[in-house]
Amino acid sequence: MGIFSNLRREFIVRPDAYKASIVFKWPDTNIRNRTQLTVEQDELAVFFRDGKVNGVIQPGVSTLDSSEIPFLGNLVDAATGGRYFKTELYFVSTICRSAEWSTTWSILKRAWRSGCACSETIRSRLLPPTA
Repeated sequence: MGIFSNLRREFIVRPDAYKASIVFKWPDTNIRNRTQLTVEQDELAVFFRDGKVNGVIQPGVSTLDSSEIPFLGNLVDAATGGRYFKTELYFVSTICRSAEWSTTWSILKRAWRSGCACSETIRSRLLPPTA
């Protein structure tokens, strides 16, 4: 065992196959501490726990560490000794495109209410037409 045996870096980025989706949910809810998160220029990373938004990360490359990003302290899974964050991670597009709707209605409603750039498209899919 070397001195660096406990260091393991993981990377999270929205897969290319889902770039056209307005919202993409990261499939794993256990995210290792010190994971590198890449958020593209046309999206935001939104962290949910217990049905509430805990924080948003803007475009760029971030290391997920509660000492650097304070809201992550609320997501630490104590059962793992603080090595993992227990959270749902969503990538939300900030621009409109001909979208593939691969998410739940509740997430789309939250995105619309938060005023994302796609709010008109989302509203047209969520609300019945007005006469």
